[in-house]
Formats: sequence, structure tokens, C-alpha cells
Amino acid sequence: MELVKDLFRHATGLSDPVLHVLIGMGLYLVFVALLKRPLRSWLPLAALLGVELLNEAFDAAEDFGSIYGVSIRGSLFDIAITMVLPGAIVLCATAFHHARYRHVRHLR
Repeated sequence: MELVKDLFRHATGLSDPVLHVLIGMGLYLVFVALLKRPLRSWLPLAALLGVELLNEAFDAAEDFGSIYGVSIRGSLFDIAITMVLPGAIVLCATAFHHARYRHVRHLR
């Protein structure tokens, strides 16, 4: 798994945090399309969180035997930066939807 990450890093020249943001956003949009859900749905966000947790579990398993050990702070940072942009999109899309259709509830 680390070999694939190293290839990505060297091929793109991007840092780990930038790759987490970009790949997280790309995966989120793939999950939105595959699950056929609107942007305000929490299901694609949950799927992305599952993939990110698996990624961090693999990282922890690889780091377990290293001299530096497992970095909980680093894992939490990776999870946060991966989820923040898709999470903001879900919140904004939900707020926009509720603001747009608020008047419909009053007409019923």
C-alpha cells in the first residue's frame, strides 16, 4: 500500500495532505455518483469515512513495527483533512436545500 502512495507522491509532486484532500474529494464524488444520492446525502460521506478509516488502519499496521511507532495525531489529521471538504459540501447542500424549500412546508 505504501508503494502505491509513494508512486502517487513522486508522480504528482504533491504533499500527503494535498493528496488526502484531492483523493478524498474525488472519492466522495465517485460515491455520490455510484450511490445515486444528492450532495446533501450523508451516505457518500459515510462511505468515504469508511475508506479513510481503512487507509489509516493500513498505515497503522505498516507503522506498527517501525522505529517511530503509530502516530495517532497524524492519523486524526489525515482523517480530518480528508473529510473536511466533502463534509462542508454536505452541510452547504443541506442548508441550501432547506432554505430553498422552507416555504413549501408553510403552504401545506
